Amino acid sequence: MEQRVVFMFSGQGSHYYQMGEQLFNHNNTFREVMIELDGMVKKLIGESIIKKIYQKNKGMMDSFNRLIYTHPAIFMVEYSLTQMLIQKGIKPDCVLGVSLGEYSSATIAGILNVDEALESIIVQANAVERTCPAGKMLAVLGPFSIFEDPKVNQNSELVSINYDSHFVISGESRKLDKIERYLHNKGIYISRLPVLFGFHSSAIDPISQQFKNYLDYKSIQLPQIDFISGLYGEKMEQINTDYLWDVIRQPMKFSEAIRFLEDKCDHLYLDVGPSGTLSNFAKHHINCRSHSNTYSIMTPFKRELYNLKYFENEIIRERMGKR
Repeated sequence: MEQRVVFMFSGQGSHYYQMGEQLFNHNNTFREVMIELDGMVKKLIGESIIKKIYQKNKGMMDSFNRLIYTHPAIFMVEYSLTQMLIQKGIKPDCVLGVSLGEYSSATIAGILNVDEALESIIVQANAVERTCPAGKMLAVLGPFSIFEDPKVNQNSELVSINYDSHFVISGESRKLDKIERYLHNKGIYISRLPVLFGFHSSAIDPISQQFKNYLDYKSIQLPQIDFISGLYGEKMEQINTDYLWDVIRQPMKFSEAIRFLEDKCDHLYLDVGPSGTLSNFAKHHINCRSHSNTYSIMTPFKRELYNLKYFENEIIRERMGKR
């Protein structure tokens, strides 16, 4: 049985300057879609996201954290990469997004149209930047038992458990600063996500009613392909507008989503986010009896043309071998 293809979409924290630069310079489809989306964004914020992403004096390690730029930037590169793959004949059987990536996932599934998705994430970014207190998101590399420490769980909220030794917490900056120092002193490795607000925590509750009221006017369609929820960890036959708030407020269940898919059949998991993070996470939930595979195209190491060619060759080899 041929593997089902899953496109996976990541959210805030997966972005960086120059993401997708090789594709933008060398692939016509990717470039054309990026330019089309950039035109939509210009009408909404009066600025070019393409110019922001591909500033010549900015590198991967430079701080890139204004939501009004990073929100649409993530969506744009994910949507453009997906359209490029579809144009090459590589189509998803199902989609799986996490956090902001659920907007990309929902758009590819036909639940949202592209202009409404872009407008929604820009409205969200504006509201958070204007209203919410400064926050942080921390990836903790260690067992989940660390979160059971009252000094951790009483001052933060759980975002996700990505695998046995990797989880993410969120909250207001001053509380997360204390946790960071506390865990550092205990010799536990922590990585800050490049995000200035505490998504998936009460730190973004100040925009709840405002954003829900806005979402009430959005048109939600039934998915045209299997829509796997990163919020609930299972297939959704339909969603409502509250779902589009919950995906940035509630904990994520990416691990459960992969286990849900693995229980059904073998899959080819393709990370179409900017960093390849979800591909790495998914590997931890594929057991030795599975014939599933994971791949990523874009990573911070500027190897997307090589990765794309490798992936295409692997797909051809896999499908030829099953004839």
